[in-house]
Amino acid sequence: MKPAGEAMRGWAEALAREVEQWQGVTLKHAFGMRLVYRNGVVFAALPKTRALYEEDAILLKFLSEPGRWPNGLRQNPALRGLWNSA
Repeated sequence: MKPAGEAMRGWAEALAREVEQWQGVTLKHAFGMRLVYRNGVVFAALPKTRALYEEDAILLKFLSEPGRWPNGLRQNPALRGLWNSA
């Protein structure tokens, strides 16, 4: 984990304030991040003091990946090297 960048901390704070208003959403602090839960299931992690992989990274969980979407994202040069192969 890397220290979160100042700009990302501000952006993540604004995003947290927005999603906190959604029905069924709660925020909890862990590992220097804000974990975003909906109905008790984590679907995002927003940096507070620490970020995953890069100083400006957020973590999002998708229920499923439609069709060609994963390969298209992996082939995007702007996203090269950002995939966790686990």
